[in-house]
Amino acid sequence: MAENPVRSPEHWLQRAKDAWHHVENMRDPDYRLQMIEIAEGYERMAQRAREKRQHENPASQHMNSSPQWAASTDDAGRDRDMQS
Repeated sequence: MAENPVRSPEHWLQRAKDAWHHVENMRDPDYRLQMIEIAEGYERMAQRAREKRQHENPASQHMNSSPQWAASTDDAGRDRDMQS
């Protein structure tokens, strides 16, 4: 059975990536700030989904987790800590 997309870290990371893309194109500072908050929220959702997946299936923990040194990079090349 396929995994529910809402429970998939990849689902939330894709949404975060899309939101960060919008941030790069926004000029209004208020809208931009709101979109940053949305993108960061998606990243938190990805982390929670990753933790839940690891908790439910500890045997595959190492296969489904990114190395601790890995960080996501947005379209502008800035590194962001996925733990924030």
